[in-house]
Amino acid sequence: QATALEALHEVFARNVSATLSGYLRVLVEFRLISVEQFTYSEFTMSVPTPTIFTSLTCSPLPGNMILDMNPSIIYPFIDRLLGGGSVKPYHINRPFTLIEQCLINSIISKLLEQLRETWLAILEITFRIGDMETNPSLMQIVPPNEPVILLSFEVNMGDHSGLVNLCIPYKVIEPVIEKFSQRKWSMFHKARDDEDSNEILDNVGYAEVGVSVILA
Repeated sequence: QATALEALHEVFARNVSATLSGYLRVLVEFRLISVEQFTYSEFTMSVPTPTIFTSLTCSPLPGNMILDMNPSIIYPFIDRLLGGGSVKPYHINRPFTLIEQCLINSIISKLLEQLRETWLAILEITFRIGDMETNPSLMQIVPPNEPVILLSFEVNMGDHSGLVNLCIPYKVIEPVIEKFSQRKWSMFHKARDDEDSNEILDNVGYAEVGVSVILA
């Protein structure tokens, strides 16, 4: 089950890389680096403050998941969407503006689209953005000692890097835990090969390529 969960989200990471690269018009690497089990309090205490701490509803599964995005990569994303990129963005110690909040939501929405597509191998889930906090301790979606599965992703865009965490309380996936089998994953992996190839080819079209011509 743990192997299937890891393999499932490796596909998610690969698809997010292609999606964000196309959306931001720059190469973005999104890579799964760990799958671990903690209690919810251990997770929240390990997250630096401030951060982008967002609850996700995941109907028909019970409860909420958490998507945590480090400002060290969110600010470069915002800067890129606003036309920047040549100067290293600085961290702003203030609440997000309405425009920044909309841009953050647009990025999260791209991730949720790919998360939904990935989870179709297990269950059709409708992911929606819920509450958002910059201080993890202010969001208690489960009791502190509740076990959670933490999937950590490393994100790189040029000289910028940061972590994205997906926290899944055990009670959320308990109804479908038996579906995480190697057999089901193998079938899903084979079915996604052609789709992944097409998506990569589509996004290659956004790459900027220098062209020079030498006339005789």
